[in-house]
Amino acid sequence: MKRRLVSFLLCVALLFTGVMATGCANLEEDEDPKETGEEENDGLTRSGMTLTLWVPTQEGTTEEALELVEEAINKITQAEYDTAIKLYGIPTADYEDVVKKQVEDINTRVEEAEKKALERRKAEREAAKRGETLPPEEEEDDDTIKNPYDLIVDSGAGYPHVEENQMDIFLIRGYDNYRYYTDNFYVQSLNEEINGTSKILKSYIYPSFFDAAEVDGTIYGVPNNHALGEYTYLLVNKELATKYGYSQKDLMTVPNCQQFVEKVAAGDAGVTPVWGTITPSYMQYWSGRSSDKFSVIASRVTADKTLEEVKIENVFNITDYVDNTYLQKLFTEKGYVSTADSVEKFGIGLVKATPAEIEALYANDYYVNIHQSPEGTLEDYCSAVFAVSTFTESTSRSMEIITLLNTNEELRTVLQYGVEGEHWKQDELDNSIIVQLNEDYNMDILDTGNIYMTYPDYGVSMDWSSEKSQNLDSFYPVTYYMTDFVHESNKELVENFDKFCAQIEAQVASMDAETFKSSVSMLKNLVEDNEYYQKLAYVPSSTDAQKGRTEEKGWIPDNSIAYQWAERVKFILENG
Repeated sequence: MKRRLVSFLLCVALLFTGVMATGCANLEEDEDPKETGEEENDGLTRSGMTLTLWVPTQEGTTEEALELVEEAINKITQAEYDTAIKLYGIPTADYEDVVKKQVEDINTRVEEAEKKALERRKAEREAAKRGETLPPEEEEDDDTIKNPYDLIVDSGAGYPHVEENQMDIFLIRGYDNYRYYTDNFYVQSLNEEINGTSKILKSYIYPSFFDAAEVDGTIYGVPNNHALGEYTYLLVNKELATKYGYSQKDLMTVPNCQQFVEKVAAGDAGVTPVWGTITPSYMQYWSGRSSDKFSVIASRVTADKTLEEVKIENVFNITDYVDNTYLQKLFTEKGYVSTADSVEKFGIGLVKATPAEIEALYANDYYVNIHQSPEGTLEDYCSAVFAVSTFTESTSRSMEIITLLNTNEELRTVLQYGVEGEHWKQDELDNSIIVQLNEDYNMDILDTGNIYMTYPDYGVSMDWSSEKSQNLDSFYPVTYYMTDFVHESNKELVENFDKFCAQIEAQVASMDAETFKSSVSMLKNLVEDNEYYQKLAYVPSSTDAQKGRTEEKGWIPDNSIAYQWAERVKFILENG
């Protein structure tokens, strides 16, 4: 267990130091890869090659449209890299099943061929011992090995057809699917390319995306850059704050607003005192469930919190959790809270929105405070990832195409909207927007590359400033550096702990505000007296023996979440 942990920690340490070296301030989305001063092909042997590109298509996309798009893509990639692209557009509902079957079928054929070749070598060796020579293997009939894939569009002389067991670039949707392909070794490591010939990607994609795409220190795919998470804003009515003698700095958090809310409720009929649901901010829960599901072991992890500042502790010791839980109960019981879709006027509001929406709807009349910045999750970061199959003709050549999809506006727009003049055109009065000509080609913008390299939609100019600002404010919690703390040795312990957490959650939910407030100390002690909590929050000490904390009794350091986190942080800091 110790060796497994240390090995993974080494990978994480390399991950952490590499990512932190690249800041968001270096993101220059308009930078031209050709102007970086690097040799274009970085020593690659350049010859005509055909690669496959697998993407999901939306309803209504026709085969004829895919042919035209493939032809347009080839005009770009052949001129740029002497690479032809065979485009596979799979209906979105079937995409995961089709791609998974393709990869698994190729893997089966490759394994069978390797097994057959090994058996042949063994037979030849045995024959040689007998002084014999095996007759040559009979070639299979051409019909049985005929390549089932051809380019839809003739790419011209010098570009080979796709091999039967070839698969190159494909889109992976969702973190679970991403881990399926990485854990089964169906995708290539891209570390060398991302740190070498494709390092321009680090200037176009926010560092946290690569952070999330790392598995044991290795990047296996390039996530499509997009706006992450969502803000939760605390809005405070300017007029009413002035009326009751408050400034914005007096009302930056919900607990700071308690007396203000009471005054609004008492003195302003027709005004909703609290709009929205009050929740603790920046909470990370540790259990066998996801990090946003309640657990009595928790951490408060803000965007600026460093690894060594993270505490893994009893949730009832965390002031933000206690105060916000109490106020939500109190304000609800007093009838101050509305969770309606909209209200005409409110004292304070907890609103999930984009910066542009807040500016347009609320900035004139309300003070705008950030209750929680956008927090990226593994599922969000890896919602759409371009990867290179293990069965590719060339990892380097495939990465050139993936790099174009993240840095080249022309290719990115063709894959998303189709062919200019066929599927769209520039607006005659405003050439900063495009107009749809027909509905023959339809794609989800998140599935076709870096969204910031193309138009947000038909009739919308290419202004992504709000979304880019959101990404700069977003963060990848440092606690996500440890996602494997549940393992075979502590699985049963964690399952029992989860049941205990559910009991505490139900107990808290049943309490009214004053009962909760007066019971915090009792709840804290109840948690600390629980055996499952003790063993998962356990950090070894010199007094363990006299307290009866022995491995025979289940006090195993590697089973403890707190110990695993402490060891991980220690290792990263010592090797950073």
